[in-house]
Amino acid sequence: MTDELVDIVRMAEDKGGGERSLALQALAWILPAPEFAEQVRTFLGELEEPRRHGFLVDLGYIGNYPEDRQRALYPVMLAELRAHFLPESWMTSPHFDTYRGMLDILAGARYLEAIPYVMELANAHRSPYSEALFFALPRMGLPAVPSIRVLMEDRRMEQQLLGIEMLPILARLDPVAGFTNPVTAEDFLKIKREIDRTFLPLLRRLSEDRSKDERVRDAARTAIQEIMAEKAWVDSR
Repeated sequence: MTDELVDIVRMAEDKGGGERSLALQALAWILPAPEFAEQVRTFLGELEEPRRHGFLVDLGYIGNYPEDRQRALYPVMLAELRAHFLPESWMTSPHFDTYRGMLDILAGARYLEAIPYVMELANAHRSPYSEALFFALPRMGLPAVPSIRVLMEDRRMEQQLLGIEMLPILARLDPVAGFTNPVTAEDFLKIKREIDRTFLPLLRRLSEDRSKDERVRDAARTAIQEIMAEKAWVDSR
């Protein structure tokens, strides 16, 4: 049966969500986690477009796999992102939505090994406009705090803006706030301490620094408002 399922994955013509997706899901339940991850690597190495992209789309359905198979795929996904979703060209990737979804999976799982990769994307960013994929960093929780601070203290406007816009996301990880996938109460207590002692004072300095671009000052003021509103709402519960 395994060979038949492998053949279906290799030969399917659909763009995702069809028989290949079902065959891949069946393999996830049949093969042990290390063997399944290795089989996925094999598929990625041998499939050609457009089948390869359809296969990547199907990997987005890993929520249907056993948890250990999901975890086994996180390094595979990160390797795929590093190889094909490059810091210097990710905005023009023909598979942008698919790779952004893959990064979203890693952020939702708090796969911390992806933090350096997200920082590579952030450090290469050359636009004053953010993109939702960067919010993968604050969603990693407490281990991402030092990286966010690095961005906020960067002299480049684009990186400062990214760091500033990540802070309200970080503030919403409070398990009391009611948002999905919060961190533990213990971790959020440490995050809250960093927000109060480090990030809010830094935001206030940025908001008042006339040497900064107006966009940085505005973003800092907005972030302060959002963080304080979130704190007030949580405190009222």
